[in-house]
Amino acid sequence: MFNILAPIFGLIALAYAARKINILGPSAYVELNRCVASLALPALIFDNVAHVTPSHLNQPGFAASFGAHPLKAGDVIQRAALSAHGDGPIIEPGGPA
Repeated sequence: MFNILAPIFGLIALAYAARKINILGPSAYVELNRCVASLALPALIFDNVAHVTPSHLNQPGFAASFGAHPLKAGDVIQRAALSAHGDGPIIEPGGPA
């Protein structure tokens, strides 16, 4: 766990120190954010997707949660549609009794 978190917090501390001793200017964060959003994150995502093995994709619980979610969303949409067409509101205008 330490091997994963140490570089992250190290970079945060390094950036904080660099700003405090005026190595980075006040607008440096804008350029750094642009670099991260345009270059670093897409490269990281591509690297992770490129190294996926079939065993990583075998996640039945993950697949089941995605399978159950549209059913719940469909239920909500159906109830809203019934309410909109006058087949009775889901909640009475005065709120629940």
